Amino acid sequence: MTGADLAAVVAALAAAGPVDWSGLPAGLRGAPDDETFEVVLGAERDEADLLQLPDVADGCAARAWLRGGVVVLVEITWRTGAPAWPPDSGEGPEARDDVVDGLVVVEAGEWIYPQRGLAVVTNQDATAARRMFGFAPTTLDVYRRLLRPDLSTVRRPAVGMTRGDDL
Repeated sequence: MTGADLAAVVAALAAAGPVDWSGLPAGLRGAPDDETFEVVLGAERDEADLLQLPDVADGCAARAWLRGGVVVLVEITWRTGAPAWPPDSGEGPEARDDVVDGLVVVEAGEWIYPQRGLAVVTNQDATAARRMFGFAPTTLDVYRRLLRPDLSTVRRPAVGMTRGDDL
């Protein structure tokens, strides 16, 4: 599969939502791109390359994580117009984990459906999906150890404060 196929898969995730998603297709490859960043995924902090993708819809950004050129995780993030949560139909998640989204801790805010290759991060009151992650169907343990992204933001001191300047 090509980079064009990746764009189609990400658009399908954004359009289908959580009820109709059945996981990333096997062997999906990212487009060769010099604009990747080395990052880590999962509790084991396994190395991956992060690729920023074109927006899939108005107010909806996308990224992909690759290992050896193969896409292992895609993300849809809604800046505006996030879908309501939870969906009206479908089964409940296998797990609900606490998640740090930026600087905010969202208790039980990550809904994980590992057999469907899906994880959803909600807003604080669990009424809207802020982020949706797609991956190949797996176990909860494998998702947590090897795929779960770190969404926390590190707060750094202002530059002037690090040089001992008086403010």
